[in-house]
Amino acid sequence: MMGFATYKLIRAMAICGLSGLVACAGGAGAPNVSKAGDGPARPSPPASGDLSDEGFRLAELPPRQMAPGECGMFLWSLPPQPRLVYFSGDDRRGAVMNIAGAEVRFARTEVSGDAFFQQYSEQSFVSPTEMRLDVSVALGEETASGLTLPSGALRLSQANGWEMVAPVTGIAGCRNPDRP
Repeated sequence: MMGFATYKLIRAMAICGLSGLVACAGGAGAPNVSKAGDGPARPSPPASGDLSDEGFRLAELPPRQMAPGECGMFLWSLPPQPRLVYFSGDDRRGAVMNIAGAEVRFARTEVSGDAFFQQYSEQSFVSPTEMRLDVSVALGEETASGLTLPSGALRLSQANGWEMVAPVTGIAGCRNPDRP
């Protein structure tokens, strides 16, 4: 059975398509996957919309531009304030997140699990400052534009022992090479 969040994500993909995802992947255009009455009330996020946990502060990434033919994976934080918090393109670009207000680039170090659109269901990355990022996603339904990722987790860890796990949802696919 398809959950409401997955339905909203698929609907956003159908409306935007991956070729139009640039307009939807971030800012006010991020898919709204919340629904009144979903589960217990959660504490309100900080006014900035950042996700915080001890040594980490995840903030929203700006909209991402994929080149024609490029594949990528977009992950959003969960409601009540869905925010684009992760993007991974091809191997040359690795992954990017906004941590403490700065874009941090991660180089892919390990992959396992199912392969899809130049991504994997289990991936590990490392930043230039030796911050480790482990990404795990569940594969969902295929659409005309790509693949839904109904659930997943980002695990950030630092050498000093601080660790944060953030639940995510997302999409993956490739931009049509015939569209500018």
